[in-house]
Amino acid sequence: SSIFRVLGGLWSSSGGSITKPGGGGSGGSSGSGSGGGHGLATDVFYLPQKPYNVVGSLREQLCYPATTTTTTTITDEQLLLLLQKVDLGYLWQRRGDVNVDWHSELSLGEMQRFSIARLFFHKPKFAILDECTSATPQSVEKLLYHECDRLGIAYITICHRPQLREYHDVNLELQGEGRWQLKQLPPSSNSGGGSSDVVASDDSGGGSSGSAAVKSPSASSSNDSSSGGSGGGVGGGGGKVVTV
Repeated sequence: SSIFRVLGGLWSSSGGSITKPGGGGSGGSSGSGSGGGHGLATDVFYLPQKPYNVVGSLREQLCYPATTTTTTTITDEQLLLLLQKVDLGYLWQRRGDVNVDWHSELSLGEMQRFSIARLFFHKPKFAILDECTSATPQSVEKLLYHECDRLGIAYITICHRPQLREYHDVNLELQGEGRWQLKQLPPSSNSGGGSSDVVASDDSGGGSSGSAAVKSPSASSSNDSSSGGSGGGVGGGGGKVVTV
């Protein structure tokens, strides 16, 4: 979550630099706590474990943080299709498009599915996913990654479940005290088949304190900072990343 907040511009980094698509980024302590004015939903879209919910219509809740002009362009049919895709179609029948306090109305699982529908609506180039499926069924989790593949959305997933590695190509292990190791994941890594090849590392020692994985549509990854994300990013344009 600390990585998530720094990438989103909510926290400043105490050292080093961050380069992101769309011109956003920070250098050391000069990074702005407000994200440097680049917002959270341009080239990079952020899905936290506990999504933000509006007080407003179903259309405004789905399209957030889009402007009023954008929300009026989505038809009822498009709105219902997106809701049905994440098993929330019943909300249209229950509430229609009246104003609602969605934070009080929805369970955590429903909030997370709504957040996924927002991602499909905005279709950004990159998505940062921070435990955003912790309260959803596996079917929705599978839908998220397969639909990101179909839409060409590159993703970074921050989570604590190794089984999600099957959707990714590269695993970034954060070993503590500034140490890290980047590994190429074998096909179907969740099944335990194959071995992981080290792509890059700054120190092979130290205990593990976290990890991350990356996948690209072309199923290829490299230690290429041009892909965005944190320094030493992985994968070409349209690639996907998961962190564990």
